[in-house]
Amino acid sequence: MATVNFKRLVAKQAAEILERLQEELGEPAFFRDASDRPVAGDENLSGKDFPVALDGKTIGWVRGGDKAEVYADLLSFLARSEAEKKDAQRDRMDQEDQIARLREFALRFTENPDLGDICLAIVDEVTGSIQATGASVMLVDEDTGNLEVVAGFGKKFDAADRPTLKPGVGIAGDVVLSGKAEIINDAKNDPRYVKGAREIASLICVPIMARGRCIGAVNVSSERPVRYEEADVKLVADLAAQAAGALENARMYEKLRKESGGSGSAALSHPLLLRLLRKAEGETPAPGDAGVDKVAVLAFNLRSFGEHYQALSPQQAVAFLESLFETVTPPVRQRGGWVAAWGTDSFVALFDDEVGGADAAVAAAVDMRKKAAALAHQRRAAGFLEMDTETAVHTGMAGVGVVAAGGGARAVPMGEPVWVAARLARLCRLYGAGILISDQARKELSASPPSMRELDIVRYGAREPNYTLYEVFSGEPESVRKEKEHTRKHLEEAVRLYRHKSFAEAVRAFEDLKRYMPFDRTLDLFRKRCLNFVKTPPPTDWVGVTRLPDF
Repeated sequence: MATVNFKRLVAKQAAEILERLQEELGEPAFFRDASDRPVAGDENLSGKDFPVALDGKTIGWVRGGDKAEVYADLLSFLARSEAEKKDAQRDRMDQEDQIARLREFALRFTENPDLGDICLAIVDEVTGSIQATGASVMLVDEDTGNLEVVAGFGKKFDAADRPTLKPGVGIAGDVVLSGKAEIINDAKNDPRYVKGAREIASLICVPIMARGRCIGAVNVSSERPVRYEEADVKLVADLAAQAAGALENARMYEKLRKESGGSGSAALSHPLLLRLLRKAEGETPAPGDAGVDKVAVLAFNLRSFGEHYQALSPQQAVAFLESLFETVTPPVRQRGGWVAAWGTDSFVALFDDEVGGADAAVAAAVDMRKKAAALAHQRRAAGFLEMDTETAVHTGMAGVGVVAAGGGARAVPMGEPVWVAARLARLCRLYGAGILISDQARKELSASPPSMRELDIVRYGAREPNYTLYEVFSGEPESVRKEKEHTRKHLEEAVRLYRHKSFAEAVRAFEDLKRYMPFDRTLDLFRKRCLNFVKTPPPTDWVGVTRLPDF
C-alpha cells in the first residue's frame, strides 16, 4: 500500500475537519508523527496516546482525553483512503504505461511480415525490460514438430541455419507441450536442463499461444543467479500475446514466399495491386514500383479499442482482434477488394473500377457492419464490453508503392483518398454513425443505397475542400433503419433551416425528430450548434460548413 505523509494529512488535508471536531467535542489534542516529531497542537498536553495506523503500521499519534480516540480513528480512515487513491492512481498509470509500451512494441511489427524481425523485436524488448543476459524466441516447425530458435542473443537466424530442439526436449520443450509458463531460478539443477553454448543460472520460459494452441516459446535467461518473479512472467506473457498474431501472419507469409519459389512475395500478388502497379499477372512487384489510379478507399476502425484492452487480458485482446478481423475482412475479399494497410485495430482496403469501385466498397461496408453487429451481440451475451465499428468510403486518385523494410517488401497506399477516408471513419463517433461516405463516393455509385441520408458539410484545414457527408444505414438494426428512413425528409428540412440560418426553427425541428429517434446523436449535434448560433450568430459569409479540427 502507498505511504501517506502524516504531517501533510494533519496539517493540510484533514486540518479543517479536525478543527471543527475539536470545537464540537471540546477535546483538545496533540498530534505527532511516528518519529515523535510534533505536528500540531500543544505538546505539553497530557492524556492518553492513540495510534494512527495504516496497513498495520503506526504512522502517527494523537494525545488527549478519551474522546481524542475519535481523531485517531478519523485519521486512520483518511490515511487509508489516501493510500488507496494513490494505489489506484499508480495502478492506472502503470496500466497506461503498459498499454503505451505494448502499442509501441506492436508498431515494430504490425506492418512487417518478416518472421525473424518480429522475433528479434521480442528479444530486444524482453532484454530491455527484465534483468537478463540473453533471450530467445523458439517456434514449432509445423512439419517436423521441432522447436526452432528464430531469434536469440540479439541476432536472428535464417530458415536454413536455425538451431533446433526435438519435441518435448528441455525446459522449453516441456513448456510448449504443457502450454504453461515456468520460472526456473536454479536452472542447472533442473533435470530437464539442456546445456547450450552458454551456461544458464535462472530462466523464464513462456509459451506463445495463438488460436488456442502453442506455437512456440519465449526464453529469458541470466548467466548469474536472478530471482525472477511472477511480474516478470506477466511482462513476457503480455509481449508474447501481443506478438502471437503477427507471428502467425509472418509464418504464413514465409510459407507463401517459399511456395512462390523464393523469387518474390506472394503477399504482393493480389490482382488489384498488380493492376495499380501496371504489372501483368504473374509478375512480381519489387521495391521502388509505384502506381496511381482511381480507387474507392474503405477505412475501418474498431471504436475505443483502448477501453477493451484495459478490460481484457492481453491474450483475450489478441483473440478479440483476431475474431473481429476474421469477421469483417471476408466481405472485402469477396468483392475483389485488397486490404492494403493494417493498424492494430484498423485497416484500409482499396477497390478499383474493375471490381466495382464505390459500389463494391459500400456493399462491403454494409456487409461488414452487419457481421460486426452479430459479433458484438455474441460478446455482449458473454459479458464483454459493448463494441462498435466505424467505416468510411471515399474515392479519388490514390497511389501505391512497394517499399523494402526489414528484409521484406510491402505495398503502401497513399494519397488524398486514403487520408480522407481515415479521417471520415473517425467522424463516425461524432455523428453516432456506423458508415459514412463522401459526396465523391456517392457520385460514383451506380445507384444510391436505399438507406442513406445526408448529414453535414465539413472542412478540415482552411485550404482543404469541403466534404459532404452521407450516412449509409442499410446495415443497422431494422428498427433503427426504419426510423431513419421514415424521418429522412424531416431531417433534410431541419438541416435546410439550419443552413439558411433559421436557427430557432431548426431547434424545434431537431427536437421534434428527437422524440422519434432519441438514440440519434446527429440530432443532438445539430441542436447544440443551433442554440450556440442563436446566442452568437455565425459570420455573414457562413454557408453551413462545419470547420473540424485536423486530426
